[in-house]
Amino acid sequence: NINDEIFLDFIKIWFKEPRKKLIKNLTNSWYKKEKLLEIFKTLWLDENVRAEELSLEIWLKLIELLDI
Repeated sequence: NINDEIFLDFIKIWFKEPRKKLIKNLTNSWYKKEKLLEIFKTLWLDENVRAEELSLEIWLKLIELLDI
């Protein structure tokens, strides 16, 4: 149950600079790196992961854990 507009906004952020790591794109937006690292650890994600490497299921979990 995620708002389509929110989901699309996140996709834009995640792929804003596709050659960069996901964590860099998200910290450039408005999230603190410490919180993101904690969430990545919860989802068993490497901090060097790029947006295109994630499945839709992981994206949805990420949005959920970011309390959007």
